[in-house]
Amino acid sequence: MNQPFQIVRQTLRRLRARPLYTSMIILCLALGIGANSAVFSIVNTLLLHPLVVRDIDRLVFTLDMRNGDDPFEASGVDYLAFQKAGSFESVGVGRRQSFRLLGSDRPEQLEGAAVAENYFKTLDVSPVVGRLFTAEEDKPGSGSVALISYEFWQSHFGGQNSAIGQSVRLNNRIYELVGVMPKGFDLPLGGSVWVPLATNMETLPVQENNRHNMFLVARLKPGISVELANAEAQNIATRLQEDFPAQRQGWTLKLIPLRQQILGDITGHLRPAIYLLVFVVGFLLLITCANVANLLLVRSLERSHEIALQIALGARKARLMLQLVTESVILAVAGGAVGLLLARFGAFLFATFRPISTFSLKSILEHVEIDSHVILFTFVVSLATGVLFGLAPIFHTSLPGSVMQNLREGGLRGTGASGRRLLNVLVIGEVIMAVVLLIGAGLMIKNLQELQNAKLGFHTDRIISVHLYLSAEDYPTYTQRAEMVRHLVERVRAVPGVLSAAVTTNIPLSLSSYDSGYTIEGKPLVNTSEVPITADRVVTPDYQKLMGISLLQGRFVSDSDGADTLPVVVISKDFARREWPNEDPIGKRIKRGSPPRDDSPWYTVVGLVDDIKEDRFNYRGNRPVWYMAYAQRDLNAPIDLVVLSQGEPNALANSIRNAIWSINKNQPISSMVTLDDHIAEFFGPQRFSALAGTVFAVIGLVLAVVGIYSVTAYSIARRTREFGIRLALGARMADLTKLVLSDGLRLVGIGLFIGMLGGLALGRIISGILYQVSPASPQTFIGTALALVSVTLVAMYVPTRRIVRVDPNKTLRYE
Repeated sequence: MNQPFQIVRQTLRRLRARPLYTSMIILCLALGIGANSAVFSIVNTLLLHPLVVRDIDRLVFTLDMRNGDDPFEASGVDYLAFQKAGSFESVGVGRRQSFRLLGSDRPEQLEGAAVAENYFKTLDVSPVVGRLFTAEEDKPGSGSVALISYEFWQSHFGGQNSAIGQSVRLNNRIYELVGVMPKGFDLPLGGSVWVPLATNMETLPVQENNRHNMFLVARLKPGISVELANAEAQNIATRLQEDFPAQRQGWTLKLIPLRQQILGDITGHLRPAIYLLVFVVGFLLLITCANVANLLLVRSLERSHEIALQIALGARKARLMLQLVTESVILAVAGGAVGLLLARFGAFLFATFRPISTFSLKSILEHVEIDSHVILFTFVVSLATGVLFGLAPIFHTSLPGSVMQNLREGGLRGTGASGRRLLNVLVIGEVIMAVVLLIGAGLMIKNLQELQNAKLGFHTDRIISVHLYLSAEDYPTYTQRAEMVRHLVERVRAVPGVLSAAVTTNIPLSLSSYDSGYTIEGKPLVNTSEVPITADRVVTPDYQKLMGISLLQGRFVSDSDGADTLPVVVISKDFARREWPNEDPIGKRIKRGSPPRDDSPWYTVVGLVDDIKEDRFNYRGNRPVWYMAYAQRDLNAPIDLVVLSQGEPNALANSIRNAIWSINKNQPISSMVTLDDHIAEFFGPQRFSALAGTVFAVIGLVLAVVGIYSVTAYSIARRTREFGIRLALGARMADLTKLVLSDGLRLVGIGLFIGMLGGLALGRIISGILYQVSPASPQTFIGTALALVSVTLVAMYVPTRRIVRVDPNKTLRYE
């Protein structure tokens, strides 16, 4: 009964007797296990974490796809068709909406939605206080009730149940609060208020019901996969094209898992990227195992004579193996404990760099923490790692004939061929995996560089953007909105420290974007699948100049472009290239819409500007853009006020707020962000991938170097007598140094060659997420080879210097 405890005590004494050896192994394990635990915490949060929505993996989000690759929101006809589909248990629908909360000292802008009564039932989510809407409250003419988020309830009502039944003023309309949604629930898009949709879609006009302005979620029936549901969705899209040829020709439907949509991953690249990260840290763990196995094997070889004597004297081999397993498990558990601390730091870095910008459930999915699942994962990985790296010395000890061989050789004299081969295999394995990691990191770094070096076409320095919704209650007519915008720009320009100010309907690379079909004068109308679409921007004078957009021909939108003057438009180079290749676009005319409305005016092209990166979800290519004068375009859409400052733009935040409120004290401010921060958020995932890949590759390289160093040092120590004999027979120190280095470089060369092949395979796997980067980038592969060879030479040179201290006379007398 006491034997296991004796083995543990003996093992602990041996480990304490060699603190440097023990510390090195624990540190190596902590790096490998900690990296895996940190990444698992990310996977656990993003892909495995239970959410406030029940069975979220059975929920799908619907996209209308123009020409198969241009995503839009769903429409009313989609909803009506899906209700009759056989793949869905239930279907929920709604329309995103912004609300202005009035009645307090400062107005607030709230994101939310008008949703059908079946929306929450489809999501299978219930209020924590109060109730949901009733079917009666969702009928046209009803709907003066509202649900609020848990966070809104806490911040505005102190979490008191008495909030139910109270009234709130939203957009100058009084709503009665009937329920509070669960903590963290904010679907869709960070919503905090929900009101009834109160719309009968079956009675809507065809044109209105085909507008892509709805969000549609559906719960799959048990046993129905996303692939099967998508197949039925394509059949529905075909029928809709037949039923509504003027509106639906060329449009298809695409279903994506709701979790994927929440993570902003419409293209489906995020999950493979996360799995790639898991693969990378898995490689790192294998390097760790190989490294620690090297150290343990060296230690076991040093003790081989001692172990052989014990076996010869009658010690059971099983007990000796149990000692080795116990040692590896104790080291692994200690390394796992330290690794768990490193994982907490890794989770903190994740939160700091914010590589994921979720569309919803931000409080859950953007808060990575070390929970019980991560702790259990770390414990299991630690045990598995302990067994894995403990196999090498056990395998060597159990080889037939190793006992007699070790008795004959004794101590450090000689080196068993089996031990040398196993050490060499482990070193080669470490090098292979380190090379693959370095190549992967190099490709991700180059990818980030190419993305950042891609020509944005606009400036970001010292510019701050303020997002505003102009209320239809305060500005019911277009003339009033245009006048408010003019006063706003003038008032903000007068703020001390402001160099310029202007308004646009979308800053570049926003989550949402306004697009428009158009008709070119003199060109025949086409069917809806071929209708050209452009990014639609309505701006005030000086916007393009403030943003640093390059004028190639003609002029920008100017103060002279008023409501009573010739309607004008400034187009991008890509727009001109598509519509008038090899022609001068100045003077050409365009109408909004295809087909355009009868009362839609012709807009004359007066300027040509360079391409800019406007579309967040089509960043890899250019998209046509046009700019129209705000004074000439009747629309009611949110605006972005952009301000160019003399110094730090955030220092002007309060002054800008006061300038806005001096015009309208009830005007809420939705958000305020510098363009530098806006662009940094856009590049967040790529920056995190490059950083994580670099960190893991460097750790892998360091571990491989430690392995090479330890094996080289051990090899020199084992061959001391051989070197003494060679020196006595006339060998030069340079010859011995060359011999040691050539042996080490041979192993590194084999690992480098195989690792390069693995790097090529990895490059092909991740080619889909690379931007203008070849999967076989010569710079990356050559840089990896040079880096590995350089650090390898340093790692081998340090122990090789011991050769000069070899005394042939002492060595020849050594027994």
